[in-house]
Amino acid sequence: MKNTFVIFCLFLFVLSNCSKESNFPYIEQLTGYLDEVQKINIRGETIIIIVTGSCGSCEDRTLKFVEEIVLKKEFKNVKKYIVFPNNHEESVKRFENKGFNVILDKDFKLSRYGLDFDKNLLVHLLDSDRIKYWEWMYMEKFFNIGKEYDIVDL
Repeated sequence: MKNTFVIFCLFLFVLSNCSKESNFPYIEQLTGYLDEVQKINIRGETIIIIVTGSCGSCEDRTLKFVEEIVLKKEFKNVKKYIVFPNNHEESVKRFENKGFNVILDKDFKLSRYGLDFDKNLLVHLLDSDRIKYWEWMYMEKFFNIGKEYDIVDL
């Protein structure tokens, strides 16, 4: 009986340490890029979206996510940024004045920091080194994102 309890406690410990937040491999690159290139020092809760612009329907759903998050009262005081590569000025126009700070990566520094991805990326930071949630933003993942943020139709 004692061994079962110890094994159960070990199992819970392992499970609690295998959360989505502990598995985000790009935290240093992201905070480095924001701090060094964009002069944004992350303090407090922040939502960051990096858009690749390579998926039109993903971009539509990303825009819907942005609009929904801005409407939610619990995110009123959360800083929000959306980053686009330089060659997506049309996409920038779609996201302007949507409640997110829009960043255009004019010198393609995202790739220099290892942040040039094939898929859009959502990162929800509690602080500069603590992740609340992160997820790739592509068709199969929008359901998970909707559940996490209580957005029914994403």
